Amino acid sequence: GPDGWNELLWPHRWALYSYEVKINELRVWDYTFQLQYTYETNRVRLGTIAHEMFHIVGAPDLYRYENDAINPAGIWDLMASTTNIPQQMTAYMKYVYGGWIDDIPIIIKSGTYSINPLQEGENITFKIPSSETHSEFYMVEFRDKTYQYDTSLPGSGIIVYRINNY
Repeated sequence: GPDGWNELLWPHRWALYSYEVKINELRVWDYTFQLQYTYETNRVRLGTIAHEMFHIVGAPDLYRYENDAINPAGIWDLMASTTNIPQQMTAYMKYVYGGWIDDIPIIIKSGTYSINPLQEGENITFKIPSSETHSEFYMVEFRDKTYQYDTSLPGSGIIVYRINNY
């Protein structure tokens, strides 16, 4: 079983910085370490496995290593919180790291806009530039608690979150 958070025997993603290991002439660099069980018969949550695998495409953790009383993304993103049935990543994470969203429409004027739940793949998110700075913007998406991978969410509806693009 795991020997404690942030220890060797704990699900994690890392890179082999200090060793040059090759398999079929290709250097091993990024890897994930996954456990099947936490202790004896307790299986590792599927959300933990999905979280660690999303690191392989470059996605960062969205939780704080220090001062965990602050949790900006909370349960709304797999990279901030894991559940037994994993929730989705936010649209922004899917766009930047997964490459699963090709384009995000930008809202620059008042109007009426329609949005589909994130899992539908079309017309699922909008970007709203900040009027205060060019390095920040807001993302808008609709999350549906009835979707199989979002059943752990506290509710359904529109979420709006700010991205600092520094």
